[in-house]
Amino acid sequence: MVRVGTPRGGWRDVYYGFLVLPWSVFLVSLVGLYLLLNLGYAVLFALRQGSIYGARAGSLLDAFFFSIETMSTVGYGEMYPATFYGHVVVAIDVVTGVLLVPLATGLMIAKFTLPVARVMFSRNAVVSRFDGVPTLMFRIVNVRKNEIIEAHIKLTLLRDAETAEGHRYRRMLDLPLTRDASPFFALSWTVMHPIDEASPFYGMGPDDCRSEAAQLVAVLTGIDGTTSSIVYAQHGYASADILFDHAFEDVLEVKEDGTVNIDFRRFHSTRPSPACATSGSRAGSVRGLPPASVQHAPDRPSGDGTQAGRLVLSCPSWTLRTQIVRCPRNRGALHLEVRNRPLAAVQRSKA
Repeated sequence: MVRVGTPRGGWRDVYYGFLVLPWSVFLVSLVGLYLLLNLGYAVLFALRQGSIYGARAGSLLDAFFFSIETMSTVGYGEMYPATFYGHVVVAIDVVTGVLLVPLATGLMIAKFTLPVARVMFSRNAVVSRFDGVPTLMFRIVNVRKNEIIEAHIKLTLLRDAETAEGHRYRRMLDLPLTRDASPFFALSWTVMHPIDEASPFYGMGPDDCRSEAAQLVAVLTGIDGTTSSIVYAQHGYASADILFDHAFEDVLEVKEDGTVNIDFRRFHSTRPSPACATSGSRAGSVRGLPPASVQHAPDRPSGDGTQAGRLVLSCPSWTLRTQIVRCPRNRGALHLEVRNRPLAAVQRSKA
Protein backbone atom coordinates (compact mmCIF):
# COMPACT_ATOMS: atom_id res chain seq x y z
CA MET A 1 0.00 0.00 0.00
CA VAL A 2 1.33 3.43 -0.99
CA ARG A 3 0.12 6.49 0.90
CA VAL A 4 -0.12 9.75 -1.06
CA GLY A 5 -0.52 13.17 0.57
CA THR A 6 -0.27 11.93 4.15
CA PRO A 7 -0.18 14.85 6.65
CA ARG A 8 3.07 15.19 8.53
CA GLY A 9 2.96 13.92 12.09
CA GLY A 10 5.73 16.05 13.57
CA TRP A 11 8.52 14.97 15.90
CA ARG A 12 6.33 12.46 17.79
CA ASP A 13 6.24 10.31 14.67
CA VAL A 14 10.05 10.31 14.72
CA TYR A 15 9.90 8.90 18.25
CA TYR A 16 7.48 6.12 17.25
CA GLY A 17 9.53 5.53 14.13
CA PHE A 18 12.60 4.78 16.25
CA LEU A 19 10.61 2.42 18.49
CA VAL A 20 9.45 0.22 15.61
CA LEU A 21 12.89 0.00 13.96
CA PRO A 22 14.77 -3.31 14.23
CA TRP A 23 17.51 -3.23 16.85
CA SER A 24 20.29 -3.30 14.26
CA VAL A 25 18.85 -0.35 12.35
CA PHE A 26 18.10 1.46 15.62
CA LEU A 27 21.69 1.22 16.91
CA VAL A 28 23.22 2.09 13.54
CA SER A 29 20.94 5.14 13.32
CA LEU A 30 21.95 6.43 16.77
CA VAL A 31 25.67 5.90 16.15
CA GLY A 32 25.38 7.43 12.68
CA LEU A 33 23.59 10.51 14.06
CA TYR A 34 26.24 10.93 16.78
CA LEU A 35 29.11 10.73 14.30
CA LEU A 36 27.36 13.01 11.83
CA LEU A 37 26.83 15.73 14.43
CA ASN A 38 30.47 15.56 15.52
CA LEU A 39 31.60 15.76 11.91
CA GLY A 40 29.48 18.89 11.48
CA TYR A 41 31.08 20.55 14.50
CA ALA A 42 34.53 19.48 13.29
CA VAL A 43 33.84 21.36 10.03
CA LEU A 44 32.83 24.44 12.06
CA PHE A 45 36.08 24.28 14.05
CA ALA A 46 38.11 23.85 10.87
CA LEU A 47 36.57 26.98 9.30
CA ARG A 48 38.61 29.16 11.68
CA GLN A 49 42.25 28.17 11.96
CA GLY A 50 43.61 28.37 15.50
CA SER A 51 40.23 28.07 17.25
CA ILE A 52 41.47 24.86 18.99
CA TYR A 53 44.69 25.02 20.98
CA GLY A 54 46.83 21.90 20.53
CA ALA A 55 45.21 20.83 17.24
CA ARG A 56 47.31 20.51 14.11
CA ALA A 57 46.74 23.29 11.60
CA GLY A 58 44.13 22.33 9.05
CA SER A 59 43.55 18.86 10.64
CA LEU A 60 39.88 17.89 10.33
CA LEU A 61 40.61 14.69 12.22
CA ASP A 62 41.86 16.58 15.30
CA ALA A 63 38.78 18.81 15.20
CA PHE A 64 36.55 15.72 14.90
CA PHE A 65 38.04 14.03 17.97
CA PHE A 66 37.95 17.32 19.90
CA SER A 67 34.21 17.57 19.15
CA ILE A 68 33.63 14.01 20.41
CA GLU A 69 35.49 14.79 23.65
CA THR A 70 33.51 18.01 24.04
CA MET A 71 30.07 16.50 23.33
CA SER A 72 30.69 13.66 25.77
CA THR A 73 32.12 16.15 28.35
CA VAL A 74 35.39 14.19 28.45
CA GLY A 75 38.26 16.67 28.48
CA TYR A 76 41.86 15.41 28.45
CA GLY A 77 43.46 18.86 28.56
CA GLU A 78 45.61 18.50 25.44
CA MET A 79 43.13 20.45 23.24
CA TYR A 80 40.85 23.28 24.30
CA PRO A 81 39.19 26.33 22.68
CA ALA A 82 41.65 29.17 22.06
CA THR A 83 39.42 31.90 20.55
CA PHE A 84 36.03 33.44 21.14
CA TYR A 85 34.71 31.63 18.04
CA GLY A 86 36.03 28.35 19.43
CA HIS A 87 34.27 28.93 22.77
CA VAL A 88 30.94 29.62 21.02
CA VAL A 89 31.14 26.42 18.97
CA VAL A 90 32.15 24.44 22.08
CA ALA A 91 29.15 25.82 24.00
CA ILE A 92 26.73 24.73 21.26
CA ASP A 93 28.50 21.36 21.05
CA VAL A 94 28.09 20.76 24.78
CA VAL A 95 24.39 21.71 24.74
CA THR A 96 23.84 19.28 21.87
CA GLY A 97 25.54 16.50 23.82
CA VAL A 98 23.51 17.26 26.97
CA LEU A 99 20.28 16.95 24.95
CA LEU A 100 21.29 14.01 22.77
CA VAL A 101 22.51 11.61 25.47
CA PRO A 102 19.26 11.59 27.55
CA LEU A 103 17.14 11.29 24.40
CA ALA A 104 19.18 8.32 23.16
CA THR A 105 19.08 6.71 26.62
CA GLY A 106 15.32 7.18 26.87
CA LEU A 107 14.75 5.69 23.42
CA MET A 108 16.86 2.64 24.28
CA ILE A 109 15.02 2.06 27.58
CA ALA A 110 11.61 2.52 25.93
CA LYS A 111 12.50 0.14 23.12
CA PHE A 112 14.06 -2.43 25.47
CA THR A 113 11.03 -2.47 27.79
CA LEU A 114 8.42 -2.39 25.00
CA PRO A 115 6.07 -5.37 25.60
CA VAL A 116 5.98 -7.53 22.49
CA ALA A 117 4.29 -10.90 22.02
CA ARG A 118 6.35 -13.54 20.22
CA VAL A 119 3.50 -15.25 18.42
CA MET A 120 4.08 -17.12 15.16
CA PHE A 121 1.27 -17.53 12.64
CA SER A 122 1.12 -20.35 10.13
CA ARG A 123 2.32 -19.40 6.67
CA ASN A 124 -1.01 -20.41 5.12
CA ALA A 125 -4.65 -20.70 6.06
CA VAL A 126 -6.40 -23.88 4.90
CA VAL A 127 -9.96 -24.90 4.10
CA SER A 128 -10.84 -28.51 4.87
CA ARG A 129 -13.50 -30.52 6.62
CA PHE A 130 -13.58 -30.61 10.40
CA ASP A 131 -16.21 -32.81 12.01
CA GLY A 132 -17.96 -33.01 8.65
CA VAL A 133 -18.20 -29.24 8.15
CA PRO A 134 -16.07 -27.18 5.71
CA THR A 135 -13.85 -25.08 7.98
CA LEU A 136 -11.35 -22.27 7.46
CA MET A 137 -8.35 -22.85 9.71
CA PHE A 138 -4.97 -21.38 10.58
CA ARG A 139 -2.82 -21.91 13.61
CA ILE A 140 -0.69 -19.85 15.93
CA VAL A 141 1.96 -20.73 18.48
CA ASN A 142 3.41 -18.90 21.46
CA VAL A 143 7.15 -18.98 20.76
CA ARG A 144 8.17 -17.43 24.08
CA LYS A 145 8.35 -19.79 27.05
CA ASN A 146 5.59 -18.12 29.03
CA GLU A 147 1.82 -17.76 28.90
CA ILE A 148 -0.50 -15.16 27.44
CA ILE A 149 -3.39 -14.81 29.89
CA GLU A 150 -6.95 -14.15 28.67
CA ALA A 151 -5.95 -14.41 25.02
CA HIS A 152 -8.57 -13.24 22.53
CA ILE A 153 -8.37 -13.51 18.77
CA LYS A 154 -10.45 -11.79 16.12
CA LEU A 155 -10.62 -12.73 12.45
CA THR A 156 -11.79 -10.30 9.77
CA LEU A 157 -12.38 -10.86 6.07
CA LEU A 158 -11.59 -7.99 3.70
CA ARG A 159 -12.85 -8.18 0.15
CA ASP A 160 -13.86 -5.92 -2.70
CA ALA A 161 -17.56 -5.14 -3.02
CA GLU A 162 -19.73 -2.90 -5.14
CA THR A 163 -22.78 -0.86 -4.15
CA ALA A 164 -26.02 -0.63 -6.10
CA GLU A 165 -24.77 2.71 -7.46
CA GLY A 166 -21.62 1.10 -8.87
CA HIS A 167 -19.19 2.38 -6.22
CA ARG A 168 -16.45 -0.08 -5.30
CA TYR A 169 -15.26 -0.23 -1.71
CA ARG A 170 -13.35 -2.48 0.66
CA ARG A 171 -15.77 -4.43 2.84
CA MET A 172 -14.79 -5.75 6.28
CA LEU A 173 -16.67 -8.75 7.66
CA ASP A 174 -16.05 -10.30 11.08
CA LEU A 175 -15.87 -14.10 10.96
CA PRO A 176 -17.32 -16.01 13.93
CA LEU A 177 -14.91 -18.56 15.35
CA THR A 178 -15.44 -21.90 16.98
CA ARG A 179 -13.39 -20.60 19.93
CA ASP A 180 -12.17 -17.02 20.06
CA ALA A 181 -10.75 -16.94 23.60
CA SER A 182 -8.35 -18.96 25.72
CA PRO A 183 -7.75 -18.56 29.49
CA PHE A 184 -4.05 -19.11 28.90
CA PHE A 185 -2.18 -19.46 25.62
CA ALA A 186 1.04 -21.42 26.12
CA LEU A 187 1.56 -23.77 23.15
CA SER A 188 -0.36 -23.87 19.88
CA TRP A 189 -3.89 -22.85 18.93
CA THR A 190 -5.79 -23.81 15.79
CA VAL A 191 -8.23 -21.02 14.98
CA MET A 192 -11.31 -22.31 13.13
CA HIS A 193 -14.18 -20.63 11.32
CA PRO A 194 -17.00 -23.01 10.24
CA ILE A 195 -18.19 -22.26 6.71
CA ASP A 196 -21.95 -22.60 7.01
CA GLU A 197 -24.73 -20.75 5.22
CA ALA A 198 -24.20 -17.66 7.41
CA SER A 199 -20.48 -17.48 6.63
CA PRO A 200 -19.15 -14.89 4.14
CA PHE A 201 -17.01 -17.74 2.76
CA TYR A 202 -20.08 -19.82 1.90
CA GLY A 203 -19.83 -20.91 -1.72
CA MET A 204 -16.46 -19.27 -2.31
CA GLY A 205 -13.50 -20.95 -4.00
CA PRO A 206 -9.95 -19.99 -4.96
CA ASP A 207 -11.12 -18.10 -8.06
CA ASP A 208 -13.64 -16.11 -6.02
CA CYS A 209 -10.95 -15.15 -3.49
CA ARG A 210 -8.68 -13.88 -6.24
CA SER A 211 -11.38 -11.98 -8.10
CA GLU A 212 -12.55 -10.23 -4.91
CA ALA A 213 -8.98 -9.69 -3.60
CA ALA A 214 -9.98 -11.45 -0.40
CA GLN A 215 -7.69 -10.99 2.57
CA LEU A 216 -7.82 -12.30 6.14
CA VAL A 217 -6.59 -10.22 9.07
CA ALA A 218 -6.09 -11.89 12.45
CA VAL A 219 -5.44 -9.92 15.65
CA LEU A 220 -4.49 -11.58 18.95
CA THR A 221 -4.57 -9.68 22.25
CA GLY A 222 -3.83 -10.78 25.79
CA ILE A 223 -1.88 -10.17 28.99
CA ASP A 224 1.76 -11.20 29.17
CA GLY A 225 2.11 -13.69 32.01
CA THR A 226 5.58 -12.42 32.96
CA THR A 227 5.28 -8.63 32.79
CA SER A 228 1.47 -8.32 33.20
CA SER A 229 1.49 -5.99 30.19
CA ILE A 230 -1.06 -6.05 27.39
CA VAL A 231 0.48 -7.56 24.26
CA TYR A 232 -0.83 -8.13 20.78
CA ALA A 233 0.12 -9.78 17.52
CA GLN A 234 -1.38 -9.48 14.06
CA HIS A 235 -1.04 -11.22 10.73
CA GLY A 236 -2.60 -11.07 7.28
CA TYR A 237 -3.37 -13.76 4.70
CA ALA A 238 -3.71 -12.78 1.05
CA SER A 239 -5.92 -14.78 -1.30
CA ALA A 240 -2.88 -16.73 -2.52
CA ASP A 241 -2.14 -17.77 1.11
CA ILE A 242 -5.52 -19.52 1.52
CA LEU A 243 -5.18 -23.16 0.49
CA PHE A 244 -8.40 -24.98 -0.34
CA ASP A 245 -8.62 -28.77 0.13
CA HIS A 246 -5.56 -28.81 2.43
CA ALA A 247 -5.05 -29.74 6.07
CA PHE A 248 -2.30 -29.08 8.60
CA GLU A 249 0.23 -31.66 9.70
CA ASP A 250 0.04 -32.55 13.38
CA VAL A 251 2.70 -30.81 15.48
CA LEU A 252 1.76 -31.98 18.98
CA GLU A 253 2.96 -35.25 20.47
CA VAL A 254 1.95 -36.53 23.90
CA LYS A 255 4.46 -38.91 25.49
CA GLU A 256 3.67 -41.71 27.90
CA ASP A 257 4.63 -39.58 30.92
CA GLY A 258 2.17 -36.87 29.84
CA THR A 259 4.79 -34.50 28.43
CA VAL A 260 3.53 -32.54 25.44
CA ASN A 261 6.05 -31.91 22.66
CA ILE A 262 5.51 -29.41 19.85
CA ASP A 263 7.47 -29.81 16.63
CA PHE A 264 8.03 -26.37 15.10
CA ARG A 265 9.56 -27.98 12.01
CA ARG A 266 6.09 -29.07 10.87
CA PHE A 267 4.26 -25.95 11.99
CA HIS A 268 3.79 -24.59 8.47
CA SER A 269 3.44 -28.00 6.79
CA THR A 270 0.19 -28.87 5.03
CA ARG A 271 -1.05 -31.89 3.14
CA PRO A 272 -3.77 -32.30 0.50
CA SER A 273 -7.15 -33.32 1.85
CA PRO A 274 -10.27 -34.64 0.07
CA ALA A 275 -12.22 -32.10 -1.96
CA CYS A 276 -14.13 -29.77 0.31
CA ALA A 277 -16.93 -27.71 -1.23
CA THR A 278 -17.70 -24.55 0.73
CA SER A 279 -21.35 -24.69 -0.31
CA GLY A 280 -22.15 -26.41 2.95
CA SER A 281 -23.59 -29.58 1.41
CA ARG A 282 -22.88 -32.58 3.54
CA ALA A 283 -24.34 -35.16 1.14
CA GLY A 284 -22.05 -38.06 0.48
CA SER A 285 -20.06 -37.61 3.68
CA VAL A 286 -19.86 -39.42 6.99
CA ARG A 287 -18.63 -37.67 10.12
CA GLY A 288 -14.94 -38.35 10.58
CA LEU A 289 -14.54 -39.82 7.08
CA PRO A 290 -13.64 -38.25 3.74
CA PRO A 291 -16.37 -37.28 1.24
CA ALA A 292 -17.52 -40.19 -0.85
CA SER A 293 -19.51 -41.11 -3.91
CA VAL A 294 -22.96 -42.47 -3.12
CA GLN A 295 -24.85 -45.33 -4.76
CA HIS A 296 -28.36 -46.13 -3.58
CA ALA A 297 -30.44 -49.19 -4.41
CA PRO A 298 -34.25 -48.84 -4.30
CA ASP A 299 -36.23 -50.39 -1.47
CA ARG A 300 -37.45 -53.90 -1.98
CA PRO A 301 -40.12 -55.79 0.05
CA SER A 302 -39.20 -58.92 1.97
CA GLY A 303 -41.22 -61.93 3.07
CA ASP A 304 -41.74 -60.78 6.66
CA GLY A 305 -43.35 -57.49 5.70
CA THR A 306 -40.23 -55.37 6.06
CA GLN A 307 -38.51 -53.32 3.41
CA ALA A 308 -34.78 -53.15 2.78
CA GLY A 309 -32.51 -50.80 0.92
CA ARG A 310 -28.79 -50.71 0.21
CA LEU A 311 -26.47 -47.68 0.35
CA VAL A 312 -22.86 -47.87 -0.87
CA LEU A 313 -20.41 -45.03 -0.12
CA SER A 314 -16.92 -45.21 -1.54
CA CYS A 315 -13.80 -43.10 -1.99
CA PRO A 316 -10.17 -43.97 -2.84
CA SER A 317 -9.28 -44.72 0.78
CA TRP A 318 -12.33 -46.65 2.00
CA THR A 319 -15.59 -48.34 1.02
CA LEU A 320 -18.68 -48.46 3.20
CA ARG A 321 -21.72 -50.60 2.40
CA THR A 322 -24.86 -50.18 4.43
CA GLN A 323 -28.07 -52.15 4.50
CA ILE A 324 -31.10 -50.29 5.82
CA VAL A 325 -34.04 -52.39 6.97
CA ARG A 326 -37.42 -50.77 7.59
CA CYS A 327 -39.36 -52.85 10.09
CA PRO A 328 -42.91 -52.63 11.45
CA ARG A 329 -43.52 -50.37 14.49
CA ASN A 330 -41.30 -47.75 12.84
CA ARG A 331 -38.04 -49.26 14.14
CA GLY A 332 -35.08 -50.28 12.03
CA ALA A 333 -31.55 -51.65 12.07
CA LEU A 334 -28.53 -50.25 10.28
CA HIS A 335 -26.02 -52.88 9.23
CA LEU A 336 -22.55 -51.62 8.29
CA GLU A 337 -19.96 -53.47 6.24
CA VAL A 338 -16.46 -52.37 5.25
CA ARG A 339 -14.98 -54.24 2.29
CA ASN A 340 -17.65 -56.97 2.70
CA ARG A 341 -16.67 -57.45 6.36
CA PRO A 342 -19.42 -56.77 8.96
CA LEU A 343 -18.49 -53.76 11.12
CA ALA A 344 -21.46 -53.04 13.34
CA ALA A 345 -25.18 -53.32 13.73
CA VAL A 346 -26.85 -50.25 15.20
CA GLN A 347 -30.43 -50.05 16.38
CA ARG A 348 -32.07 -46.68 15.77
CA SER A 349 -35.50 -45.15 16.28
CA LYS A 350 -37.19 -42.81 13.87
CA ALA A 351 -38.59 -39.54 15.12
